[in-house]
Amino acid sequence: MTALLLMVLLSVPDIRVGITPDQPLPFAYVDEPLIVEVSSSTAKEAQVRVDIEGSRGPASSFDLGTVDLSEEGEHWRALESVALPRDRYLARFSIVADGVALRQDQTFCRIDRPVPGYSFALSACATGDGKENLPLAVSAIPGRAIRLEAGMPELAARIERVHAAGLQVVVGLPLSRMAEPVGEAEALASDLGDRVARWDIEGAETPATAAAVADALHRGHPRVGIGLVVPDEAALERQMEAGAGR
Repeated sequence: MTALLLMVLLSVPDIRVGITPDQPLPFAYVDEPLIVEVSSSTAKEAQVRVDIEGSRGPASSFDLGTVDLSEEGEHWRALESVALPRDRYLARFSIVADGVALRQDQTFCRIDRPVPGYSFALSACATGDGKENLPLAVSAIPGRAIRLEAGMPELAARIERVHAAGLQVVVGLPLSRMAEPVGEAEALASDLGDRVARWDIEGAETPATAAAVADALHRGHPRVGIGLVVPDEAALERQMEAGAGR
């Protein structure tokens, strides 16, 4: 059985397809052709078709015909007639090579070309799940800031990566997950305040603590903005009454 399985695996051609190989992330500007890349270390040719689905359903289908893979390396095809608006898409590739039918999927986005000197008032939130390309993605939109969270590992290094992408940093302070909110806030402001554009205090359930944290942040670095994250107007009023807006 093992030998049979090995024979079957060896008989499957090694085909790789992709979208926007000329970009560091799977982005394609709406005013440029969509580039498809096909490569293989075993097959000499492949029949390739791609069906593209957007957030509103099927968008386009393209038959690339026979792609000659006899020469090593990556083979690009430009889909000049593609008119896909700004959206997130799923490309479903149907491939036939050496008599074997294969399927591969890849997601990509069509985005507007950045306008020099203009950025969207957009802050993306880094969740700490290892997405190191987030600064690059946000700067390509282009957005303005990335929100990190106090308590993230290697917070200072993450801040440097965000700055290297030309973005501002917002740091959230979830008080319910902080052992010593006031002391930790003052230490963060002292150590990182010159690299932070705004602190976001998440402490609607403890207005007095939120106010004390705001004071600590102000002592640590008085020129950094402070935001209060609240679920409703009543919670904001309680924060103000506790002195968080001083």
